[in-house]
Amino acid sequence: MKIGLFLLTAVLLLSGCKRNEEKNCLNCKEKPIPLQIIKGTSFTDGAGCYFSSDTLALAKRAYIFVSDYNETAVINVEGEDIFLKQKNIDSEQIEHVGDTYENEIYEILVVTSEPYDSLDYTFYYTGSITFKNKVTGEHSVHTIYGVCGC
Repeated sequence: MKIGLFLLTAVLLLSGCKRNEEKNCLNCKEKPIPLQIIKGTSFTDGAGCYFSSDTLALAKRAYIFVSDYNETAVINVEGEDIFLKQKNIDSEQIEHVGDTYENEIYEILVVTSEPYDSLDYTFYYTGSITFKNKVTGEHSVHTIYGVCGC
């Protein structure tokens, strides 16, 4: 009788854990929304902020996010360059910490650290991009490495 009760309890506990693992696993299967390499950056006229997914990509100028100093930014989603406008505009803001860009479908929050290096009028940053699809609610966070300047 004790063995039967023990087995029943064990089966119930294990099946409960399995259900929790499946729920957690579903959350784990969520893939980050892929940001791809931007096709064109000529809209910046050479002055702006350029961010990549790692320092090697930054050195190769393979950017996943670019913004100019005139409220425009671009990302590439599914092979298409998508333009966004800056939401929180502060003409006195020099540091680009916590800038938000959006269009009808996407919203981007760019958070950067203090510059870790500089050369003339160029500053190097690390940070993150929170990318959100406003229609589907999907979102993901990407680590970024970038440079801002002329």
